[in-house]
Amino acid sequence: MTAQAFETETDLANAAVAFVIQAYQGMARIPATMRDRIARDYFDICYDVLWKVSEAIHAEMVRRGDPCAGIDAMELTAGFTAVVAVAKSLLLRDITLLRQPGAQLMLVDIFLGALRRRLDHHAH
Repeated sequence: MTAQAFETETDLANAAVAFVIQAYQGMARIPATMRDRIARDYFDICYDVLWKVSEAIHAEMVRRGDPCAGIDAMELTAGFTAVVAVAKSLLLRDITLLRQPGAQLMLVDIFLGALRRRLDHHAH
């Protein structure tokens, strides 16, 4: 995610959701009972990892002068945390849900919701 420039918050959200979904795609090949156990036992939301990912993305956006560079690491982490939590829930329910366009759009909206405070604040 650090290699691409983000012109809009939606571009950023789409890339973040694709990043999270890609991380879960390998689980599709594992039998459901084993997949559920692995997800429940080992797929805790890794806050420290999400912070590091967010800090790296933010630093690159600032370095490049991206239009989204004003979105800080805290906001990115909030978006990633929310998306990862919902993606894990979908994975545990039925992994095919993650492949549905409606689910991906929902995850994009969730990511954007984490930025909404900033967007709403600047609109006033």
